[in-house]
This record gives sequence, C-alpha cells and structure tokens, in this order.
Amino acid sequence: MTLSMLEHAPEAQSLTLQSFLILPMQHITRLPLLVDAILHQLDAQPDKQSSQDYAAVNRCLETLHSVSFLFALFSRVIVSLIICSK
Repeated sequence: MTLSMLEHAPEAQSLTLQSFLILPMQHITRLPLLVDAILHQLDAQPDKQSSQDYAAVNRCLETLHSVSFLFALFSRVIVSLIICSK
C-alpha cells in the first residue's frame, strides 16, 4: 500500500500522515503546561506532604520537557523524510 492509499482509507478519517504526527505533538506539548499548573498549586501549600508531592511533580515536569523535546525532534525528522520522499 502506498501512503496515498493509506491516507484515503476509511480508518484514516481523511487525515494525512502529517496530521497523525501533529496531533500527538499538540497533546504532548500541553502536558507540561498542565503539570506546571499543578506544581504552582502545590507550591502554595505549606505542609510536608505537599513538599514531597512538589518534588515528585517537579521530576515529572522535567521528564515531560525531555519527552516533548525528543518528540518534537522526531516529528521534524519524520516530516522532513516525508517531504523529501515526494
């Protein structure tokens, strides 16, 4: 099957390969914003448990930034390959 045939298949719902790459990227880039908002809420709490939660959520945020960066890099490579193959 060619890329064109796959993109026109009913399962693809008329979305291109680029759409399938961009949609997850949009979700991944929103996650750090959500976790950052949680972090700010925990920062306002003075108790010991909140301090432990803050450290855990902060590690999660650092990991999300790394994953987001790697996914963006991967997406750019894939899109470049698609463009070059046309």
